[in-house]
Amino acid sequence: MTWKNEIKKNDSSLTDETKEAFAKIEEQIREAFESIDFNLLMGVIMPHGRTKGTYKDKEELVEHLTQEAINRIKSNR
Repeated sequence: MTWKNEIKKNDSSLTDETKEAFAKIEEQIREAFESIDFNLLMGVIMPHGRTKGTYKDKEELVEHLTQEAINRIKSNR
């Protein structure tokens, strides 16, 4: 389940203004990660996790990092 679905599922009590703020933050985070050279980034953070796996492409990496950032923001509200 993606973080967007989690927000919809768990945060139905959020105001529209808060939901819009999350959407704006998500877009800014995504743009920031997309602007980084993929090969450079992969050289710094690989391998990841317990499985020592890799990301198949830049989109998968950006989605994962964006979701992690949003999860951390949500956990501190």
